[in-house]
Amino acid sequence: MIESEPKIQAAERLEKEKKEEPKKKFFSGLKSRFLAFATAGFLTLGGGWEKGFADQLKIKIPDKKGAPVEFVLETAITDEKLTNFKEKIIREEPEFARWIERYIESVKSQLDELTDEVLDYDLQSRTDLEKERNLRSVLQEPEAEGHADYLIEKGHRTVISLKKKPEILKKHQEFLKSNLDTIAWGIVFMADSEDVRNNQIKFIFPPEINLSIHDLETEELSARVLPERSSGIRVPQIDILPSTFEFNTNDEFNLNLYVNIIIHELIHALNIGSGKQWRTINTSSMHGKLKEGITQNIAFEVVQYLGTKHENIKPIVSVLGRGYDIRLILAAILESIFRSRQYGGDTLAKWHTGIINNDDYMLNRLSDALRVLNLDSSIVQDINGINNYDPREGESWAFRRILIDILAKLRLGNVNLSPEFLKAIIANNRRLDDWQVKKFEETIQLGSIETGIQGKVDEIKQKKGNARY
Repeated sequence: MIESEPKIQAAERLEKEKKEEPKKKFFSGLKSRFLAFATAGFLTLGGGWEKGFADQLKIKIPDKKGAPVEFVLETAITDEKLTNFKEKIIREEPEFARWIERYIESVKSQLDELTDEVLDYDLQSRTDLEKERNLRSVLQEPEAEGHADYLIEKGHRTVISLKKKPEILKKHQEFLKSNLDTIAWGIVFMADSEDVRNNQIKFIFPPEINLSIHDLETEELSARVLPERSSGIRVPQIDILPSTFEFNTNDEFNLNLYVNIIIHELIHALNIGSGKQWRTINTSSMHGKLKEGITQNIAFEVVQYLGTKHENIKPIVSVLGRGYDIRLILAAILESIFRSRQYGGDTLAKWHTGIINNDDYMLNRLSDALRVLNLDSSIVQDINGINNYDPREGESWAFRRILIDILAKLRLGNVNLSPEFLKAIIANNRRLDDWQVKKFEETIQLGSIETGIQGKVDEIKQKKGNARY
């Protein structure tokens, strides 16, 4: 989750991690039900691609009838695109334009309140001591001996470091505030749905942003969004956790990591749900898994565009595991398929935010889009497999199998994908560190994925051949 570090510092960190490994093994069984924020990049896919600073997956419809479609990459957000989009919304949807401006100002105020909360936080207060007691009461098992002390010390160390140099925290907050207009409009531009915008006006309120420490559920998270209940409308709460602030040897925390995290969580907050009834929130496994992929697709492009204005800002590609990475890839493929249609292109955006609360409806629209593109509609069953894979298989391997099946069927539809496409979608025209790309290569197992695709292609061909007799 962090950028390159000096070798000595890295060695010291690795030695410390070895000592803490027994505690972390215990804690792994107590992981939160909330999905971890993986600051991984927006993943796009393609055989041939077009040059651009930030490349977003698109489907190119061939001029010749019956010819196969082609996956290409094009610049996601540019000055011209964003300016034209903003002017169009101001002209045609003035109510939303006023709403998003109020939203931006509210988030700015919340960032100021977060600064005050951090700098005024009393480590000896009754509230802090109560949180410590609650944490210790949960971690009473022998295997957890010392773990509560570790978590408490981690939270205290974060607050103390921030208090040491308050000007750094204030400077980083000012950077965020000065760029919130670009960030917010970039998020809205990437979702590109009038229905979603109308829903946000009616039901989405600006988030509260709070510091959260001494929380067992959040040790391995950087931040999270919780929906608060207030008269049936969504007033999201963004919890900023100790790991959001990654410090260097000068007690200065990583601005780039912080910006990536805040943007990711703001996307969650803007898409917390739809309608007045809380039961409308989609709780299916498929929605929970792909929601993170959709969110990071948007975040990666917004950060990438922001980096064109500020050299010290760039997307972070970090890997929690094959399962998480593949969620991002699947979300990118689905988005490109839906966006290839003149009508219903925002289906995934509406499903993401909860306007479409029925997985079957979304999958039926996916089936329609696949047929129009002359692609194998059984890809729908592969996607639906996210809801019902065998837990004994494990999430990482289940998602890997699903991805291989989909890519094999695309290949059989004459959609030619380069053997190196997984690396290309991460690294092509991206401002990334080499170690990030290398880490992705190791985790995703490029050669193994390609072997799996070819094996699945042969299997499908054999089944089709046997079916003729």
